Amino acid sequence: MEQKISKHDLRELKKEKKFNNQDEQNKKTKRKKIIKYSIATIILILIIYGFYTFVIAPVKDFEPYTSGPVHWHANFEVYLCGEKQDFTTGYDFEDNRKGSLTFHSHNDEVIHIESQVAKKEDLALGNFFDAINIPFSENQIMDKKNGDLCNGKAGKVHMYINEAENYEYKNFIIRPCESENIKQDCDNIKIKFE
Repeated sequence: MEQKISKHDLRELKKEKKFNNQDEQNKKTKRKKIIKYSIATIILILIIYGFYTFVIAPVKDFEPYTSGPVHWHANFEVYLCGEKQDFTTGYDFEDNRKGSLTFHSHNDEVIHIESQVAKKEDLALGNFFDAINIPFSENQIMDKKNGDLCNGKAGKVHMYINEAENYEYKNFIIRPCESENIKQDCDNIKIKFE
């Protein structure tokens, strides 16, 4: 014989079923929130880690090439087809220099390097010529380019450091020199188009 369920029991069963469904919904909602916040937390941790690794750590670990300002020198001369070039024009006579504060000349055929040097590559010879607005590379010096005529023949840019030919051109790193005897002790750089 079947047992009949009273209306009261039926209501209680419906309430219990409804409660179980709500409980199941609450559990699903909680799981979704946990997953959502876990993913957001992982992404935030990765962003913080990346920011530290690629921004803060390199800045914190950066050590400049020099511990403070320097005043280094090198001699330079430029010859086009055997004729020595004159760098006495275009000077800012108020500051008595041609170029930037870091790389300049004082109308004396001397490269002056005056500042703190961040990295060794900042001492590249090309930076000096850029500062005084003179085109310079292994293919050009001033208005002369490899292949242009020089004394009736195709000319080419050559560079000599202390009388030895050098092929680094713009990338040549000027040697630190604080000597008072600049002409004898510091690098002697000659660039010739011949």
